[in-house]
Amino acid sequence: MGFVIPVESQPELEVAHLLFMDVVGYSLLPMDRQTQVIRQLQELVSKTTEFQRTQASGELLSLPTGDGMSLVFFRDLMAPVQCAVELCRALRSVPEIKLRIGIHSGPVFRLADINANRNVAGGGINLAQRVMDSGDAGHILLSGSVAETLMQLSQWAPHVHDLGVQEVKHGVRIHLFNLCSDEFGNPEVPRKLAAPKTRLRQKAVNPIPAELNMAARKKLAVIGILMVAAILAAAGIFIGMNPGASQPATPSLPERTFSYHIVVQRYRDGKPYRDSFVLPGEMIFQSDYRIRLVVTSPQAGQLYVLNEGPSSSPGVPSFNILFPGSGKSARLEANRTIRIPAEEQHWIVFDEQEGVEQLWMVWSEESVEALEAAKAFGESAHQGRIADPSLLRSVQTFLNQHRASPPSVLRDDKKAETIVRGQSDVIVKQVNLEHH
Repeated sequence: MGFVIPVESQPELEVAHLLFMDVVGYSLLPMDRQTQVIRQLQELVSKTTEFQRTQASGELLSLPTGDGMSLVFFRDLMAPVQCAVELCRALRSVPEIKLRIGIHSGPVFRLADINANRNVAGGGINLAQRVMDSGDAGHILLSGSVAETLMQLSQWAPHVHDLGVQEVKHGVRIHLFNLCSDEFGNPEVPRKLAAPKTRLRQKAVNPIPAELNMAARKKLAVIGILMVAAILAAAGIFIGMNPGASQPATPSLPERTFSYHIVVQRYRDGKPYRDSFVLPGEMIFQSDYRIRLVVTSPQAGQLYVLNEGPSSSPGVPSFNILFPGSGKSARLEANRTIRIPAEEQHWIVFDEQEGVEQLWMVWSEESVEALEAAKAFGESAHQGRIADPSLLRSVQTFLNQHRASPPSVLRDDKKAETIVRGQSDVIVKQVNLEHH
């Protein structure tokens, strides 16, 4: 037997809009300075318009976190965003306080803590803190649930920048966005999320230790001279065998490139709801969203688009062919734009199960045998589902081979597109579409 909480004792689950903030470098401050900084921060927060307005309505909880605080807003999703921006502007007059902020909307329970004070608990709190922890001083980071709304508002959309799906504490993956402009936020990619950079370094040659006696040092010098002579001799032999020949340059691989964006249409009761909008790339989608891919390239080539689903039997992958359809050509001429699906009334629809849909976009100079064979399953009888187990394994092998060398990806928010480049005659881009 287990313990059962009576129904009347269970707190009500609510959606809250959470603003987490902390002072960067707080633990390095002297103890008395820590107290001063927190008091200054509390005073600045309490003077913001959104704090005062929401506190007066009783729809705000403010909770201390030691090196900062969290604000829990109910009902108004824009309240934490407005509060964060107003606070960042106020902090210009207090540059010694380095603040980072994370905003998330998620489920919480209202409850009382051990001192009978109002508090909240739940997954929304944990995720909001992880969003904040990913940032540096000056950052206002957003989870996908918040960014999705802001990107539909003309006032805010230009200031929301996609940082992609990131792995944070305990292996949790979050789609993060950076909110910034010339007046607020930090435009730099957070250090925790930036790809590690490599640089060429000249390796220092260890000098001969001073402890070696003169004889040993002379022996080492002679050995060094003999090695150099041997190398020069070998080079002379090679040149003698190839008079006038120079080392052939390594041929550069061809660069292929394409760009894409996503058109999103929300549906209500089976009908389009509001106007469609364009995204440069991925976001967290709602279950009633439908999407269309729009692809173009300055080069002619072959385009294939597949959807990878959960495997229905062990050892056999699951793929749907989305483009091209049965009997259609994968050929895409240079500078031609293709919509997937092409028909105005057709959309790519998410299934009812929450999760991450994986799209595979293949851009190739020549046709791909396995993917050409998959086109036969694009007819309505199969609804795109590839039913041949051996062909499924061939498709997976092909994708795995090219996944090992991912292309470079540049998201252009101004042009509302993602540009994909690769030094190969085939480039493969995996697109993760998270939906709830």
